[in-house]
Amino acid sequence: MIVRLGFVSNSSSSSFVCAICGEEEAGFEVGPSDFDMVGCENEHLFHEFCLSSEIKVLINEIKDKDEWEGEVPSTLCPVCNLLAFDSEEVLKYIFKSRNVSYNIAQDEIKEKFKTYAELKEYIKT
Repeated sequence: MIVRLGFVSNSSSSSFVCAICGEEEAGFEVGPSDFDMVGCENEHLFHEFCLSSEIKVLINEIKDKDEWEGEVPSTLCPVCNLLAFDSEEVLKYIFKSRNVSYNIAQDEIKEKFKTYAELKEYIKT
């Protein structure tokens, strides 16, 4: 499984993943704004409709000013403020906090399960 986060480009096609809802948007010669997405200075992308009404108002105030450059400050980003979590960052945290590397986790999975179906069943519970 390939997990794509943020901005991913291939030739003239681009895809974007909302860091809040996980929905992927894709198209040819498009940018995040074509999908009502904005990003923060730390490169988190998110749909505007996923934001609280208070944050939307503050972002619209910034957009109305001449200095709008397509990014919101990290102070308004739900990911930067730990209101929403990027799944890749959560995995990195789990690995680090448990002192386990990606390779060690893979080896443990291979040792514990014989098939992908068994792994999926385990994860589901």
